[in-house]
Formats: sequence, C-alpha cells, structure tokens
Amino acid sequence: MANYNNVNDFTFSDEDNDEPLSKEEVKDWLRIDGNSDNNIVENLISAARVVIENYLNQSLINRTISVHLNNSCGNICLPFQPFTELVSIKDADDNTIDSYLLSNSQFRRLQYPCEDGIKVEYKAGPGVGGSIPKVIHTAMLMQISFMYENRGDAEVGKSIAPMAKSILKSYRR
Repeated sequence: MANYNNVNDFTFSDEDNDEPLSKEEVKDWLRIDGNSDNNIVENLISAARVVIENYLNQSLINRTISVHLNNSCGNICLPFQPFTELVSIKDADDNTIDSYLLSNSQFRRLQYPCEDGIKVEYKAGPGVGGSIPKVIHTAMLMQISFMYENRGDAEVGKSIAPMAKSILKSYRR
C-alpha cells in the first residue's frame, strides 16, 4: 500500500449539455454581428469552460464523475466539485464500500476508508437550476475573448487569459 493520497484517473459521464454561457451572450460580448462565426463561438464556449474548470478544479456544468484514487492517508479532496450527490464508493475489487466518511461540506473530502484503489462516483456541478457565480461568468467571457482574438496560436487553448486568471485566483481549489 502506498503512503500518499493521489487522484489516479477520472472520467466524466452524464454531462449536462447546457453550457454556462449562451452563444448570443458571447457574441454580444465579442461584438460579433451575423452568423458566420457561430460554430467558432460554440466551440470556444466549451473550450473555455474546460480550461477554466481545469484551472479551478471545479465543475461548471452538472455531470457524473468517476474518480479512481489512492486515499491511503485519508481525507483526500474529491476533484471537480461542488459535490451534489454520492452515487457509489467501491474498492479495488469493485465491491461496494458501505463504511465510509465524507466531510459534510459543499467541497467534499473522503476521510475514510484509508486505502488504495478506491473508485468514487458522484454528481457535481452548480446543481439543478444553478448557475455559476457572476465573477466566474465574467472571467469565462474574458477567456473566450482571449481565445477568439488569439485563435490559431498553439498555446492559447491551454492558457488562462491574464485578466481572467487574476479574477479566478481566489476561486481556485
């Protein structure tokens, strides 16, 4: 057994197809008239969301997340929160674990069992009818603008716009 905590892998399923921003809202922000860039705008909305989710370690859309982790030391923070509902906790042999403790906060930690090879499946995101905070909303618009203005640059899709990063810093987990 390893003596450290680690998220080994994660997958998303049951993703909510509703992006936090609408195409019309983004086109207004970018001052785009007409429909010639509609596909670009739609793709940038999703791409910017992913970049910001990875930076924040939070889910900006509702989804089910399966996480394979090592919780040998206990108290590991589950990625891509806010947590909304537990689906299951299983051991390395795919047996359901009934004896566990999740911290009782919006950003959940698995306190025990303390072992390797745990699979936690849970739902995360802003919740039913929920929306992202206005500050994150604005930072996402800034990120989309940055990506739109710099499209074609190889590294832009991986980096956070400087102003958006400044705004998001206090929301990062």
